[in-house]
Amino acid sequence: KWTHSKSGRYTWGKWQMHLPIIGPIVTQSLLARFCRSFAVMIASGITLNQALALVAEAVDNDFLAEKIVKMKTGIEGGQALAHVAALEAGAQLTHPAAVLHGVVGFDADHGAVLRVRAPFR
Repeated sequence: KWTHSKSGRYTWGKWQMHLPIIGPIVTQSLLARFCRSFAVMIASGITLNQALALVAEAVDNDFLAEKIVKMKTGIEGGQALAHVAALEAGAQLTHPAAVLHGVVGFDADHGAVLRVRAPFR
């Protein structure tokens, strides 16, 4: 089956997010899974890089997982989380900065995590 190949899973994941009518529903569902998993991992003390790597596996969409892995790579390169989220996921996700704000509160002046929220209960 085509969706069992790596390229097929990637293409199907991309198509799912862009389908008329159900695309936005699929995207919001994936974002909810991302936010929930990311918030739990950060709250439990897992490092940001490890949390992003684990969340990439949890989203169950190869297209979005690749974007999350690119975010992780950007962070490892010294870029800010909000910056890489806007760069990598901005074209695919609705308001990536709002998504990150929903997961983690930031001190804009110092870049410090203020609190972890529990989004999409």
